[in-house]
Amino acid sequence: MNSDRIVDSIIGKSVPRKEGRDKVTGRSQYVDDMALPHMLFGATVRSQIPRGCINKITFAPGIHWDEFVIVSAKDIPGKNCISLIGDDQPCLANEFVNHPEEPILLLAHPDRHLLPKAVEAVSIEYEPLPAIFTIEESERRSEIVWGADNIFKTYLIEKGEVDCIWEKADYIVEGEYTTGAQEQLYIENKRDDRGL
Repeated sequence: MNSDRIVDSIIGKSVPRKEGRDKVTGRSQYVDDMALPHMLFGATVRSQIPRGCINKITFAPGIHWDEFVIVSAKDIPGKNCISLIGDDQPCLANEFVNHPEEPILLLAHPDRHLLPKAVEAVSIEYEPLPAIFTIEESERRSEIVWGADNIFKTYLIEKGEVDCIWEKADYIVEGEYTTGAQEQLYIENKRDDRGL
């Protein structure tokens, strides 16, 4: 079947999704539904401040810590880095945290219900450092938190003779637009602790 016929067979028609029936009947298996032999469940201990030095990590008594797998930045055998735009994001914070909710430790245990209590039992002492919360603060450079000038990445996009077009334009509309941070994620049903 050539591509024109394929296009004609689907354009303007309701095409059933292959996974649709399983999703609407509840038969679909999501990551949260999977169980494998010797499987461990994981949780992340994250920073509670926007910026600072990590001074000390302590593990409260009352938890059988020897039953847990605990991973810190020191346990990463290679480069502790996720390249978002450049080599700019540590997998796990080591000496410093640079934003709220930055991952510091990973905990794993066969019983998923013990993880929330374990996360709460980890205490992290910080030496807070000044943080930047707006683009305007960053541009003032009173506190340098990234590189030499707080500029994460610069892109210059040019097409055509803009100055020439602007001279001939009847109207020029200018504006400043902002949006919150965007991050893709998988949309899956998640059961709560009651299995619902």
